[in-house]
Amino acid sequence: MSRKEKKAHYGHDPRMKGFTLVELMITLVILGLILGVVYRMFSSQEHFFRTQEQVSATQENLRATVEYMNQELSWLGYKVPGVAVVKASPNDLIFRANIPNTGSAIQYVRYRFDNATNTILRAAGANASDVDTADVIMASDIEALSFSFYTVQNAVVVIKI
Repeated sequence: MSRKEKKAHYGHDPRMKGFTLVELMITLVILGLILGVVYRMFSSQEHFFRTQEQVSATQENLRATVEYMNQELSWLGYKVPGVAVVKASPNDLIFRANIPNTGSAIQYVRYRFDNATNTILRAAGANASDVDTADVIMASDIEALSFSFYTVQNAVVVIKI
């Protein structure tokens, strides 16, 4: 076979350098598959990072709320005549306390867990009726909350909200 016949038979001149169209297409398909796998890895890592960021923010918010509650509960009954705990139920805790720097000698304070919105709410006021309406969101995205305390007979009571 002559050189012209070989060129016509195989479709290209053997002296020409480079890639054929089929070789380029196969390379692009392989490159596309590799890029797809890399994109999925980055996407899943980003999703994991955002989820962990939200969990961390919720935990930080809950820690601050519990610390605030702890400070207010430490004043429970301090210089308060009569019974300091007004109501203790699975969704509500209302108490009277002489909390410093509030402008009121004795305050009613209410902590409430709202199951519908998964939030911990707080209300405070000089009168018992003030805590029924003035709710402030203290923490959100909370699944459960429980209080435990001692009764007069030293029995432990746990209220799971």
